[in-house]
Amino acid sequence: AVHFEYLNDQLTAVTVYDRRSWSTSSKTDDLSPSLRARLQPNDLIEVVLVEKNGDRLIPFPLLYHYTPEKGYAPIHEVMEGRNERIKEFYYKLWFPSEKDQFNACLSTDAFSQQFICNGEQVNTSAIKEFCQAVGNHAELYVERRQKVVYAPMDFAIVVGWKSIIKSIFPKSIDGDLLKLVHLSNGFRMLDGAEPLKQGDVVDTVADINAVVNTDSGKLVQVKGVVLREGKRVMEVKSEFLYRGNFTDYHNTFQKIVELPMEVKLTSAKDVAVLKSKEWIQWAEGEHTVGPNASLIFRLNTIVRFKNKTIFSHIETTGTVTMQISTKEHVEIAKVHFLADEETHGNPVLGYLKRHGKPIEQAIHFENGGYSVMPDGSFSSEVISPFSNEPYAKVSGDYNPIHVNPYFADLAELPGTITHGMWTSASTRKFVEIFAAENHPQRVTSYE
Repeated sequence: AVHFEYLNDQLTAVTVYDRRSWSTSSKTDDLSPSLRARLQPNDLIEVVLVEKNGDRLIPFPLLYHYTPEKGYAPIHEVMEGRNERIKEFYYKLWFPSEKDQFNACLSTDAFSQQFICNGEQVNTSAIKEFCQAVGNHAELYVERRQKVVYAPMDFAIVVGWKSIIKSIFPKSIDGDLLKLVHLSNGFRMLDGAEPLKQGDVVDTVADINAVVNTDSGKLVQVKGVVLREGKRVMEVKSEFLYRGNFTDYHNTFQKIVELPMEVKLTSAKDVAVLKSKEWIQWAEGEHTVGPNASLIFRLNTIVRFKNKTIFSHIETTGTVTMQISTKEHVEIAKVHFLADEETHGNPVLGYLKRHGKPIEQAIHFENGGYSVMPDGSFSSEVISPFSNEPYAKVSGDYNPIHVNPYFADLAELPGTITHGMWTSASTRKFVEIFAAENHPQRVTSYE
């Protein structure tokens, strides 16, 4: 239904109502507003999309300027403050009890701020809803004569959602949240910890590892750690992408844990070359480096970008260890390289690339590996759900591009799109079934 409002015989507002017939969980017998356009003073047009979340109606405002003197395309969107208005809508949608903290979250420093969420509970009903939504029917997750009901590894994104998603709100990460897509998830059990289970109360701490302008858009990498009783349980990595073209390189950075590298010094010349480097500081002690020594470099790098190919800041730090006669590794040096001016490369990494090789990495089969799926007896195809609302509800990701066709259309999508997190979880179950032979606890890492 469409409602028109007039003032002095002039049309001033149009409101579109519907019963949300496209929704599986929030259909209504009564008409509910979905879209409203209203003429404002100073030739402004306010267009408001309305998202319904439970009993809440959350307005999504867009502003347009009407310039009738322009005969062609007289309506132009007001871009000033647009991304912040969109972020405020999403903050109200995802954090209804914290809406007064939006400005504080907006002003946080993306490089140094930690995003913390305390006291998230793991309960049986949420585990059940999650498993039903993603189609994971492992017995370990079912309340059936079991003393303990465990949660799938992917459930970590549920308890960690608030801290992880807050990382996209700082003002310096400027982008249109409507064009945000969830690229990937990764999970890793830590320190031999027991998987999440019913009754757990956990905290999550998230850090932004990278904000990088790529050819596809602005990439945001986040790492979260789930803690139970103060002890680290799981690590969660998520990547988000703002689709579009970005040139704000002054806001971009990357924190990198470099691959461990082994350097074998086969001659006195090799030793002399390494000792001539200004970026390595040798420890005083009984262990000296000579020919035939094997050194292990474990480094971390922080970079800031001036543009696509030039860095404005590079800092690499870490340790160098050497295996001694007792077969133990001892620290013999530290690495510290700092460049606060424009530079095209990192001399530390350049040296390691020329003289070293990565270690402790997965070794791939020469023939590309083999399939663990039964030949022809089981389909690995997964059909995306008719409605994304069940997953949105249990995961907390109420992004309307997944559930509301009006927003999907505004985001220039062909229709509502399935959550990337759902895709990740619904495919990971095959690893549990076939690679882990129906013993989910054997899966300790997944990307």
